[in-house]
Amino acid sequence: MMQNIQFIQAKNNEISCIFNGIHLHSSYNPTKEAENYVSGLNPDFNPLVIIITEPALSYCLKPLKERFPKAKMGVIRFSNTFNEYNYGWDFVVQINEIQSLITKLGEDLLLSTYFISWQASNKAFPKEYEETWNEIKKVLKTSQDILATRAYFSNRWIKNALRFCVYTKNTYVLKPGNFPIIIAASGPSLKDS
Repeated sequence: MMQNIQFIQAKNNEISCIFNGIHLHSSYNPTKEAENYVSGLNPDFNPLVIIITEPALSYCLKPLKERFPKAKMGVIRFSNTFNEYNYGWDFVVQINEIQSLITKLGEDLLLSTYFISWQASNKAFPKEYEETWNEIKKVLKTSQDILATRAYFSNRWIKNALRFCVYTKNTYVLKPGNFPIIIAASGPSLKDS
C-alpha cells in the first residue's frame, strides 16, 4: 500500500516524508510543525486518553505528552510503514483493530478520549481516514450502549448478587493447586443441577 512513500531530509536535518506528492511532515521543521499543531488543539474537556490517527513519524508525541502529561497516548496506524515510530506511545492500534479499543481501554475511558487526526495523513490517505472515523464512531456508540445498559440494570444486578449470597447453601474454600476449576453461573439450564 505504501510503495510511494519517500523519506527526505528537512531543512533542519530532521527526517520528513512524502506520500504520493503529499508532505506528511514539514520539509522545513517537522518538530515545530508538530508543536504548532498540538498548541492549536482545544478539547472542551480534560481528556484521560488521546488517540491520534496516523501521525506518520510521530513528531506530535512529545508535545502531546508535554501538554497533556496525565493522559494516555495512543495511535491508530493506517499501515505498518511507520511502525518503527511506535515507541513512546502507550498503545498502538492498526486500522483493522479499532474495535479492540473497547477491550484495551474499556467503555469509561473510551468516552473520556480525545480523538484527533494528523491533517496531512487525512489528505494522503482519504479512504483510510474515512474508514477509521466510521469505526471510531461505532466503537463510541457501542461504549455508550454498554454504559446505558449498565446504568439501567445495575440495581437489578446488585439485588441479584445479594440474593444469591443470602440463598447460598453450600460453599467451598479452594486450596491452591494445579487442577482445573469450573465456575457455573445460575440460569434456567442449571435448574436440575
